[in-house]
Parts: sequence; C-alpha cells; structure tokens
Amino acid sequence: MRAFLMTVAAVVALVVAVAVTQVAVFVVPAGASVATASTARADVAAGAAPDGMVYIVTRGADMRFVDSADAICRRQFSRPDEGCRGLVRSWVMRETRVLAELPYSETLWRVAAGGDRP
Repeated sequence: MRAFLMTVAAVVALVVAVAVTQVAVFVVPAGASVATASTARADVAAGAAPDGMVYIVTRGADMRFVDSADAICRRQFSRPDEGCRGLVRSWVMRETRVLAELPYSETLWRVAAGGDRP
C-alpha cells in the first residue's frame, strides 16, 4: 500500500511539474479586444471581451505561469501602453494554442498584473 501511495504521489508531482512548465494562464481584462481561434474559424477578425477572459494556453517564450499583456509589456518595455497590450495579446493568441477559455477572475488579474488594475 505504501508503494502505491508513493507512486501516486510521484505521478501527481510529475503532472503538476509538467503543467506548470508547459501551460500558462493568460488573463485579458474587461473591454480588451482579442482574436481567438474560435472567432477566427467563424471568420470574425476580433471580438471584444466585455467581461474579460482567462485563457489556458501553451506557454510561449517569456511567459510566466500566470501572466497578462500588461505584465509582459512591463517586463519588456518598462511600462504598458495600449499599443503594447494589443501587440502582446495578438502575439499570444497567434503563437500559443488556446486549451481552454474561462470566465474572468479579478484575483487572477491581480496576480498577473502585480496588483494593478487595467
């Protein structure tokens, strides 16, 4: 029984480690415009996310586990502006694979943006 529990614990630890290193949570605040694969398939150029969205995506270069366009702009260019946010959002949607779309979470936004509101 002990060997079984140790095996289960090792498998769970491995799955968590893989998920944290290969998957990212990308938070898009309310009112931001982003094109997703589902909207692209429907031939819609971009859809507004009036309530915001949380995307589970495959991790791209220079992405953290919980991230946002503001945080990436702040890391790369010292301060976010609307142009940078738009470029980062489109880069993330183009270069990563969206695994899931979830409802917006203010808590995740605060974690991703370092406590700042959009």
